[in-house]
This record gives sequence, C-alpha cells and structure tokens, in this order.
Amino acid sequence: MTEKGKKQIVHAELIFCAQLFAASMLVFSLFRLLFLLIYSNEFTEVPAEEILRGLVHGLRFDAAVTAWVLGAVLLLSHLPFINRFGLFRWLWIILAHAAVIVFSLLVFSDLQYFQHARKRLGYEAFAYLDTTILPIAKTAVAEKPHYFLFAAAALIGFWLLSRYNVRRLRLAEYHPIAVGRYLFVYIVCIPLVVVMARGGLQRVPLRVADSFISRFNSVNTLTVNSPHMAFRSLAKSWRVQLMESERAERISLELLGLDGTRQSRTQYPLLVQAQGFSADSLRKYNVVIILMESFTAKYTAAGGDSLGVTPNFNALARDGLLFDRFFATGFRSTSGLFSVLTGIPDQPGVPVMRRQELQDSFGSLSVLLKVQGYRNIFVHGGLLDFDNLENMLMHEQFDVIIGKEAMKGCGGPERTWGYDDEFMFKRAHQEFVKCSNQPFFGYIFTVSNHAPYDLPDQSHYVFGPGDHKEYRFLNGLRYSDWALGEFFALASKSDYFENTIFVITADHTHHTYLNLYENQNVPLLIYSPGIVSPGIRSTVAAQTDILPTVAALLGLPYHATMGRDLLSLPEEAGFAFWISGQGIGWVESDYIAVMGLDDRLPIVYDYTVADFATNVSELDPTLGRAIRVKANAIYQFTSDLLAADRIFPKKLARPSSSD
Repeated sequence: MTEKGKKQIVHAELIFCAQLFAASMLVFSLFRLLFLLIYSNEFTEVPAEEILRGLVHGLRFDAAVTAWVLGAVLLLSHLPFINRFGLFRWLWIILAHAAVIVFSLLVFSDLQYFQHARKRLGYEAFAYLDTTILPIAKTAVAEKPHYFLFAAAALIGFWLLSRYNVRRLRLAEYHPIAVGRYLFVYIVCIPLVVVMARGGLQRVPLRVADSFISRFNSVNTLTVNSPHMAFRSLAKSWRVQLMESERAERISLELLGLDGTRQSRTQYPLLVQAQGFSADSLRKYNVVIILMESFTAKYTAAGGDSLGVTPNFNALARDGLLFDRFFATGFRSTSGLFSVLTGIPDQPGVPVMRRQELQDSFGSLSVLLKVQGYRNIFVHGGLLDFDNLENMLMHEQFDVIIGKEAMKGCGGPERTWGYDDEFMFKRAHQEFVKCSNQPFFGYIFTVSNHAPYDLPDQSHYVFGPGDHKEYRFLNGLRYSDWALGEFFALASKSDYFENTIFVITADHTHHTYLNLYENQNVPLLIYSPGIVSPGIRSTVAAQTDILPTVAALLGLPYHATMGRDLLSLPEEAGFAFWISGQGIGWVESDYIAVMGLDDRLPIVYDYTVADFATNVSELDPTLGRAIRVKANAIYQFTSDLLAADRIFPKKLARPSSSD
C-alpha cells in the first residue's frame, strides 16, 4: 500500500466525517435549487440578489441540521476502546448513511408537498407514518411518476457508492488513533460542530423564525430547511413565549370586544353569557356546516369566478349572505376542521388535533348544541383516522360519525381519498331526514376536490390542458360544486330545509398559482332564506368567527371562542389570525402580514393593489409594530389558554349540567 493510502486509512474517520458533511450539504443545496426551478413561478417578481440571499442564508439551516448528525458520528467514531469492536463501528457507519438517506427523502417529499400545502414540510413528515400515508403516496405517484423513478435510481446509486467508499477507507477495521487527533476532535471539531448545530453564537439557537430575511415571502420559504422544521417539531418546542401573558390577554380581549362585563368567570376569560337569555329566546334552527375541500374564493362568487367554475355556489350566494374577505386559519384541513368547530385558532408546528391539548374542554358548536338537545352528525367520504379526526369528533360529542368505512356500498367506487362528493352528500341528506323530531347539527366535509382529482365520469372533465394551467383542479372544483347543487336540490324538497341555517365555507385554498392573499382567502356563505337576509359583506373575518355568529343566530346562552359575531360586527373592525407552518399571519383592513415566532417587524403587503413586493412595514414601521403586537397577543393568549385548559368549563359541556 502506498504512503498516501496508509495515511488515508489512519485518518479514515475524519475523512468519512468530512464526506458526510459534504454529502449532506450537497443534498440540501441541490434540492433547494430544484425547489427554485420547479416553483419558479413563485419568484417571477423577486430580484436575483434576493434569491441569492435566500440560497446563501439557507446554508445556515443546512449546516445546523448536518451538524446534528455530524456531531454524533464524530463522537461515536472517536470513543476510545469501544471502537475496537466491529459491531460498534458499523453502528455509526450505518447511522451516518441513514441520516443522508432520511434527509434526502425529507427534501424529496418536500418538493411534492409544497405544491399542495403551500408550506414546507414539517411535523407531517412523521405524522403520517401509518395507513394514512397510502392515499398520500398514491396521489404523489399518480401526479409525478418520473420523480419516483429518479428517486429509486438515486437511492440505488447512493448505496453502491457508499459500499465502495466504506471498503476503500476500510472503515469497518480498527486503526489506532493518535492522542493528537483526539485532542483535535474534542477541542476543535466538537465545539465547532456545536456552534454550527445551534446556528451560530447568538443567544437563542437557530429557529424557523430566522428564515424571515426578505420582504419577499417566497424567499423566506426558499431559505428554510424542511428537515430542520420536521425534527424541531418532534420536540414539540413550538409553544414560544412571545409576550407577557397578562398583556396578551388584555390586548386579545380588547380585540375580541370582551371588556369583562359579559363574561361570567375570570378563570375562563372567553366564556360569554348571553344577555337576557331565557328558554323561550332559544331558536332551535338546524345547523349544517359544509366544509368544501380546497374551495378557493378566487373561483367563486366571493372572488369573481371569471371562469364560471362554481355556478351552484354562486346561485346560492345570490340568496344568501356572502363574506368576500374571509380567511382560513391555516394551510391544511386539520386547521380548518378544528377552528370552524371550536372557534379556536390552530397552533403553529404540530396542530392541536395531534396534541395533548385536544383533550381540553372546548365550547365547540357540537358541544353547545348537544346541551340544547341537538343530534350531532358528521359526514365525510374519506378517512376518519387522518390527522386524528375521529378522536376529535368523539371528544366533541358527535352522535353519528360517518367516514369512508361507513360509505361502503353507497353506489360509487372508492377512490384515492374516499368516495365521491355526490354520494357523501346523499348520505348526509339521509341522516338529516331521520331527525324529524329532533333538531340537528350537521358537519359535512367534502373530499373530491383533492389531487389527483379522480372524477366519476368524463362529463365532469370540462377543462383540458389547453384551457388552463390548472385544468385538473378546476375540473375537481366544478364537480364538487355540482355535487353541492345536487345536495341543495334534495334538501330544498325536505321538511328540514326551511328551518335550517346552512354555512358553506372551505377548509383552505388549493394553494397553487395564488398570491399570499388568494392563498388564504376562502368563501363564507350563510344561506338561510327567511332567517338571514341576503347580501355581501366585506368584513375581514376568519373561520373562528363562524361559531359565535351561529351562536348569536340561535340565541345560545353562552359560548367561548376567539371569534366574533359577524352579523353585529362593524365592517372596519374585522381581523383574521392564521398560522403558516411554524409562522403566523394576520389580516386587517387592506393589509395581510406574515411573520415568524419572534418580535421582529412582520412582512406586510397591501393586498388591495396586489403588491407583494413592497413590505409596507419597512415604509411604515408603526403599522408593522402594531400588527406584530396584535398577532403575537392572539397567538400567546390562545397558547396560554390551551396549555392551562381554560377555554370552556367541563361542567357546561354536559347535557345534564346546570349553571
């Protein structure tokens, strides 16, 4: 063996660690460039220097994640005595290779995930490692089969190259390590890796909030590293103290219009007692909330619908009360499902439906109505174990819970995400008809308008590749709207129709080819001719406002939410709080803002002129600071209430309770 070869073997562990660092950084950089290429439409108005800034700043996140593994491999490969054993050496060899593979799989999945969620992959990377991963994988393969062929080829190539490298360096063999190298590793390398793992020498270790470096939100999205988000979310460290709790409560209650005079318990600051309530004042209308999958406001009457994709919803809107500046509280179904039902905004990082806080006592609409003798019915054509949905529904006292399993034999085929909306709506109607002698609350969640947009027959495929770049989504949206129309055709002939308040909204938007405002804007339609006067309102509002609005229409004796009654709210007083992965967002007046979990100025855009290049808070720091204070207060107050289980008294959640 040559002297060079002997020297290489003597320093094999250090060479291997250097290779690990280079391989990990290369993987992250390549996929960041791929992200930039695939989603180039997100960067059309972004100057090149801003993109370069995001790429360079992203290296900080890449190095931090790499250092987590590199530090472990450095330590394990330089433990005296124990490295004499071949089995132990194989332990850190396999650990290092597994880390690169996991990182690669995460960033690869992130490329696909962003298309549908409009955010980088976080806790979801580990949340769906069960049967729920099947429809996700099936959708991904159907949409981008060439991605997976490339991934398989890359994995095989990596395995062959790694096997050759381990043999070349003779890593599995033990070679004595000089004292000088031990000193170099423990005095120089390990401290350097620790600094790298925490993202530098600053007081607080690197956070997702540190990715907010540009006035262009797309650059901030480019900067962040999905494994960093995913692994940090596993630690469930996202309950960040952004503001003193007493101050957050005071500001939040003021924003919600709660001055203490209508509140009956200081322990539950959101609990509001209706003034002058009596049993005779309770109006026992049926309530049906329809949560439409990916029902983007832009393609409905709420946003103009220039393509005429949702004629049935638009027809209903002419006779109902339409809110055109209404916003989803998050990017995913779990946030919409939770916020609409409970009136409480979701939390950044791991959603409430997957946290211990799901066991808190919520004054959800189903709980409030159960106390008043209602029958609670949930109908969905898809999986009930997705995002812990069924557990939430049982906790919130639903009497009938229908999902994919209960839909078998409905007359239609089972598709990737469940059964077609037309059959789900028919089943919901059947359940409602059964409640002839009892008021009911129906919670319907559609499924068909979801990639890969499998539809019942060719008659629903109206748009083609030459008509619109989003023709698949538009066909799915049009079909869901058609199914909605069929449901109302059935319902209008039933006995329950005239005594029912219908609320139609979306879980979130479809996320692609949308600006920041469009990406949060969903429609809200309250349809109940004879009960609610028709019209259009432009009050800024969010999904958390649905519950108190319905509670006011029914005259319920109490409720506890982070929302407000939209029918009594002055138009200029509206606001919307939303979560974005590990960040938060805010809408008020003409402005929409996005920010990390810290106290820096937010990125604020004037959405009325569709200017998503000018950060208004840089021009008007006073406005930026005011928005930051309000958004931080709502986040902090909600977080504190959830942590202490102080939203709603358990004794009021039981039908037999008396106050």
